Amino acid sequence: MWTLALILCIGSVWTTDGTDSLLQQLDRIEFENVSIHRQGTVALAPVLAARTLDDAAAVWQAAADRNGNVYAATGNQGRLYRIGRAGRTERVYDSGSGEILALTADASGTVYFGTTPEARVYRIRPGGEPELLCTTGESYVFSLLAGPNRDLYCATGEHGKLLRISAAGKATEVFTAQQAHLTALTWLVPGKELLVGTSPDGIVYRLNLAAGADRPEASVLYDTPLNEVRAIAADAAGRVYIGANAGHDSDSDSTRSGVFFIDRQGVRRWLWPAPDSTVFGLALMDSPGQPRLLAATGNKGMVYELDTLGRVSVRYRLKETQALCLTPLRGGLRLGTGNPGKLYEAGSAYADSGFITSAPHDCANPALFGTLSFRANVPAGTGLAFETRSGNSEKPDSTWSQWTAAAPAITSPSRRFIQWRARLRTSFPNLTPELQRVDVYYRPANLASVIKKLDVPAPSMEDAKKGVNKPSRQVTWEATDPDSDSLSFELFFRSEAQTSWQRVGREITDSRFDFDTRTLPDGWYELRLVASDKPTQPAGAVLTAEQVTRPFLVDNTAPAVSGLKTGTPNATTGLCRVSFSVQDALSPIAAARVSVNAGDWLPLEPDDHIFDSGTERFAAEVKLLPGENAVGVWVADAQGNVAAARTVVHLK
Repeated sequence: MWTLALILCIGSVWTTDGTDSLLQQLDRIEFENVSIHRQGTVALAPVLAARTLDDAAAVWQAAADRNGNVYAATGNQGRLYRIGRAGRTERVYDSGSGEILALTADASGTVYFGTTPEARVYRIRPGGEPELLCTTGESYVFSLLAGPNRDLYCATGEHGKLLRISAAGKATEVFTAQQAHLTALTWLVPGKELLVGTSPDGIVYRLNLAAGADRPEASVLYDTPLNEVRAIAADAAGRVYIGANAGHDSDSDSTRSGVFFIDRQGVRRWLWPAPDSTVFGLALMDSPGQPRLLAATGNKGMVYELDTLGRVSVRYRLKETQALCLTPLRGGLRLGTGNPGKLYEAGSAYADSGFITSAPHDCANPALFGTLSFRANVPAGTGLAFETRSGNSEKPDSTWSQWTAAAPAITSPSRRFIQWRARLRTSFPNLTPELQRVDVYYRPANLASVIKKLDVPAPSMEDAKKGVNKPSRQVTWEATDPDSDSLSFELFFRSEAQTSWQRVGREITDSRFDFDTRTLPDGWYELRLVASDKPTQPAGAVLTAEQVTRPFLVDNTAPAVSGLKTGTPNATTGLCRVSFSVQDALSPIAAARVSVNAGDWLPLEPDDHIFDSGTERFAAEVKLLPGENAVGVWVADAQGNVAAARTVVHLK
């Protein structure tokens, strides 16, 4: 994974280990002659020796006869090449146009190849020249596979026919699929069970070739969700690997290409979605323990290695855009490419040198670079060296600094982006350094925190009408730091008549503060919040940010009730008029009530029918009882401050 982690208070570290994110950034990473293993290690790759075959556009298949001659089937001029054991290359067949997509050899050393679009099958007997074996009458020959009794199985298109061609050249149709093209052949059980891939629909059929039967018993091993089965591989344990692609006309938003792992019962155990657009070829390589599967892909020229659990490594990255075929030969590997067509030979010896260049890392702002450290296994006789460069553009260009050694101090100038390059070398073909982890330490430019919100809540009108006064205001705020630094806060206040700020709280680490206003004179005030990254940053690098609230009212003084009067009670109805005035210096009146003889409080409204001023007049009729009556009034202002008054009225 590629991660960005913060360390203490002085800097950051960019850590590179593992392959997951690496595979997702292949367009941004450069490497040559190195492999990236599933454990996350980078090592030298087996050396590749390239052979150019005239002006071939593609090497579709490779095979070998029993004398050790290697054959390469090419396009787009339909040529077949033979490379002798001494390395001499000769053109043995030239159709002048088209492709040779199919090539195989049997146990006797006879080599077979099929041409497209004529769909003819030729053979080359040991020591002989190419001769026409069979004209299939179809348009394409996609795959050839040697069978028992010197029979040859031929997968064709455009009518989905599988042909069995005898040594005498007689073609017998043994299976016809509903799909137009039979694209791949491999033995599940040699001579007995044959796997056939198709396009379109991406189906793999299993054909049981019972002895003496005219036609095989056919069943579907697996129906992929993709359009084309391009390659099939099967091991001795019956595990099947299917390379499939979505096709150019697919509108699927899911996997465009990948490798499916199927057991003998047709159960899909896993799918590896290929980062590249097309899977062209598969090959199983012998190794201690479980077999390893190689997958040739395009259009990035990548060869991947997968184990039986679907864990992936990058085996090769080629200069050519398409890796088309993989053929294990002579204990090594032959690898055919397209755009342009070349044939590579890979042995067991490691390349003597290689390199890997990381993707540029964004430090967000110009950074001061420290050291580069790494974990690696570097045997005697091998070497590992690092270089870095930096720049201010996401893609390296001429404005970036030159590569300079990092040993271990990084000397690249302070810039926003940095990139490292590791060079691996060996003096012995059986030894390679193994790079496991790289840490680049840097100190980014410190950025001030941001105060997003600062709130001093006023009493709600609902509370004020109930006479709930809250002189302690819970001040809250939201603040973030772009560097993820820890923050501390200071809080200041001042009245509108003051010019200087008075501190009320310091070294606050929470995002709230209880501001008690009871000791303050009534009036309008402001609060200023200062955020600091002091807990994280060293002295001299501390940055602050501040925000000031809007003016808010502090009013802890009750309103005054005056002029409480009662009129002459009506002896018959007991009704009596009560009137009074209320004054508040700062806050509007919010509520008023009247009660007789400690009974229920009855709400009152001002004479002007609206609470909108610090001075209001009230008048109401109350019902008295015979004798002495206590009449009380209660008022509250918009800050929840309350006042009351009382008078006594006699009803005769």
